[in-house]
Amino acid sequence: MNIVLFILLYFTLYFLIIRILKNIRLRFEKLEELEGEFIFTYLRKLSKRKSISVWKK
Repeated sequence: MNIVLFILLYFTLYFLIIRILKNIRLRFEKLEELEGEFIFTYLRKLSKRKSISVWKK
């Protein structure tokens, strides 16, 4: 009986750890997407500012 409980406990912990690691991986992917999007919008704003400053001259 103890062996069965140990195996059940082991598998539940194993699946919980896998689920947590997948969530962490997904969060990092979302952060990378947001960071890339942020850099892209920032570069876009910089290019607009440069074009406006050239147009004013």
